[in-house]
Amino acid sequence: MVQLTKLPDAQIGVVAVETFAEEREWKAYMGISAGYSQGADEQFIAMMGCGLQPEVAHVLFPNLDIEKYKKY
Repeated sequence: MVQLTKLPDAQIGVVAVETFAEEREWKAYMGISAGYSQGADEQFIAMMGCGLQPEVAHVLFPNLDIEKYKKY
């Protein structure tokens, strides 16, 4: 196994984030985090993760309205 990080509890995660704008848009991100706290990991992935294409986000979060996915 190849170790990609020096953090033994590192996690790869995907999160969906609402923009809280009037339009109630959302965006999804994928990234790696330290694995110390679920809440902190979610926030870190949302800040530093890679934005997902709408098609991928829709597969991972089918219950969210894809029409409101923020494409930026």
